[in-house]
Amino acid sequence: MCTNKLTVIQKDKLSAFENDLHERINKQNDDERINADLTGLYTDIIIELSKANGAKAHLIFEYAALLCQEVLLHCGETAYIMGLESNVASSDEVFSQYQRKIAHDKNLIDNKIQETHSTILDLLGVSKGLLSDFTDTFQKVHAVTKNHLVEYIALGQSETEEAA
Repeated sequence: MCTNKLTVIQKDKLSAFENDLHERINKQNDDERINADLTGLYTDIIIELSKANGAKAHLIFEYAALLCQEVLLHCGETAYIMGLESNVASSDEVFSQYQRKIAHDKNLIDNKIQETHSTILDLLGVSKGLLSDFTDTFQKVHAVTKNHLVEYIALGQSETEEAA
């Protein structure tokens, strides 16, 4: 979904922004031990799934792969460009446009995610809270761009304002 419509200066600004964002989030995750939590949740879920049906323990990895596919739909560069191209819309309006742009692909992946999620929940039984914790923690670690798209849009919009 990412494009290649930026000048060298814009690419440099975007790269610096992304580096700062990822550095900040990685430090925060390290401080809060989020990566260790994610590893622990993988382990706990595998153990619980193995108790329910050993042949189904792999489902957590399929679920994580689907979450990754959904995360990859979100491209900071595309959000930044949409910000550059929107001179009157609010960042929330541009974010809504972005969401509509990826809606079809996202819905396809979301359906697969929901199906796998439901299967895992059924298998986890009383330990089903682990999956919510896993999903939230996974998003904190792997969905940095997705979770900060509005900031990418705002960066593009701020550059449009500076040029005016």
